[in-house]
Amino acid sequence: MRGGMVLVVALAACDGGGIQVIVYGPSDPGTPAPTTVKLYLGKLDPSSATAAIAPPPTGTARFSARRYERMLEIDDDIAPLEDGAAHFLFRKGGDVERLDAIIAVGRGADGTPTSAAVLFDLDMGNAHVKSYSVGLNAITDPIKQRTGFNGLVMWGPRSRTDRDDTCLLLQNTYPDPESRSLFMLAADDRDCDGLTETSNPPECVADMWNGTRPPQRSELSCLMHESDGVSGFYCMVGGPPCADGATSDGSCTASRYCAPDDLCEGSVCGTGPNAWECAKNPLNNPNIPIASYERLECDVTAVRDMTGAVKLCTNPGTFAVADSNLPSTIMCMRAAVRSTEHGFQDRLVARGLEFKVSIDSACTLTVAPNGNATSLGGGVPPTGGLLAIDLQSAVRNVVYPIQFNVALTTEASACVPVQCHRKGGDSLRLKSCITAEQ
Repeated sequence: MRGGMVLVVALAACDGGGIQVIVYGPSDPGTPAPTTVKLYLGKLDPSSATAAIAPPPTGTARFSARRYERMLEIDDDIAPLEDGAAHFLFRKGGDVERLDAIIAVGRGADGTPTSAAVLFDLDMGNAHVKSYSVGLNAITDPIKQRTGFNGLVMWGPRSRTDRDDTCLLLQNTYPDPESRSLFMLAADDRDCDGLTETSNPPECVADMWNGTRPPQRSELSCLMHESDGVSGFYCMVGGPPCADGATSDGSCTASRYCAPDDLCEGSVCGTGPNAWECAKNPLNNPNIPIASYERLECDVTAVRDMTGAVKLCTNPGTFAVADSNLPSTIMCMRAAVRSTEHGFQDRLVARGLEFKVSIDSACTLTVAPNGNATSLGGGVPPTGGLLAIDLQSAVRNVVYPIQFNVALTTEASACVPVQCHRKGGDSLRLKSCITAEQ
């Protein structure tokens, strides 16, 4: 009998309702009959009908399947296989009206899983016990054979050193109209590595068993060189790495953000933690050769009244980033900007002036100015920061120095849209970094 085929029968009335599950041994003579059968019960996770989880041993290969929360409080049921079948009875009680899924696992005398099957949507009988039956089938290892039939993975926090069945993946690749693959996972630890998403040390990657990841945008803290695989280096923004359950060592590890090569040059910002302070706003360093380093400059007009107060013209402007800084096939997701004073957000704020940034999927950057300031010495000094663009269809993302220049006028009619343009540097190297394999 193929895993998941169900026979439902109403039995005679007894003391209250319930569910009877009969698990038959494998019908294939080549599959050894188990000595015991264990049932794992699950309820469908209402917050996420599907999940993509990377179980051990590598914790890097993700599988997608329906997600069920394991009902640990009632599912520790083991029965011997006698006369070709194992019998289980669940009495109706509490608020459990149904079992959304049951995984049955047959085990040999040494406890090794040899066969498995799944049942879905088991309703509790009210005054009757409803009986469900299923036949076990030989299991395969989906880690080694991705498309194998009836693939079973069992793992948990102790999987490095011991057998652990806290969580399960049963992958059925039969050509059914609806997938019968499922995860059965702990409610507060979906990758089953013993770390919840609020633990300390942290759960860095919630869907990868003992996962690691590079620093995220909010964790960037240094500049570094990374080999380009040929004879040179890319300029990368880095930060401390994050590994599940490990305290940060504060080292500088490459993130997924490329920066223009100029930024890592000693004449501009260089590399290391101190270089990050420079990169937040290179304009703060008077020794940097402004004309040479690669950046995005945006020219903004502002109206100055008789009192000297300055009000930015609010005419937004656009700039096609993909035309000059990104490969033409790239799609963009989001943009953020930061300065020395504040972290990455959707606008750069300095001296009462505000420059809001956004980007569409075609990588057209929009800059919307706003705010008031007082002119200094007859003008408004340029405002610098760092623009981050997250990319959808590339290996890496990009950070880019950005500079806002304010030109004063006394006539509101002279307000024009923001004009942005690339200055200095060689964008070809940046494009190569964005698409290079890691």
